[in-house]
Amino acid sequence: MKALSHTAEDAEGLDASRRILLFPTDFGPAAQRAWSYVLELAQALAADLLVLHVLELMPADFGGCGMLDTLTVEESLRRAAEGLLARMRGEAAAAGVSMRTEVIVGTVRTAIVRVARDAEVSLIVMGTWCGEGLRRSIFGSIAEWLVWHAPCPVWTVGYAPEPLAASTAGEAAPLQDRLSPQRFVSV
Repeated sequence: MKALSHTAEDAEGLDASRRILLFPTDFGPAAQRAWSYVLELAQALAADLLVLHVLELMPADFGGCGMLDTLTVEESLRRAAEGLLARMRGEAAAAGVSMRTEVIVGTVRTAIVRVARDAEVSLIVMGTWCGEGLRRSIFGSIAEWLVWHAPCPVWTVGYAPEPLAASTAGEAAPLQDRLSPQRFVSV
């Protein structure tokens, strides 16, 4: 497996004429951790950033009390997402990264693949839980599914809810250290 390089000039596998990084987010802790990586990567590669939030809505019947108004729920969720995306746009602008956003309704997995294909994305960067057990068995891993179905490479940034050990706490290593070939395992 090749590691991504840290300069725009030697970024193998990414079309130099038009680099678009897709960052699908649910705004959770794993996505928050991945945000700093994708922002730094977009800077280093001189890439445009497309941030995607997918609203996966399902009708809910509350046992004879009537259906939940999905349009009202969608509008509320969309407003909340737009507010969070506006903050992210400000951070991207401060970092000198060109960013656009999309909020769409759909199934998360297929929506990410469709947007990646339609936008001709070079790389998907996303956070993922480093979890096992019942949660993963029931819900599966969107990131793992995307690795097999996305039209482009997928780079995942793991998140474990346990506190970091004292020896690894503090500032994150520079991007070039995090992308060094020694950090990747060949398969």
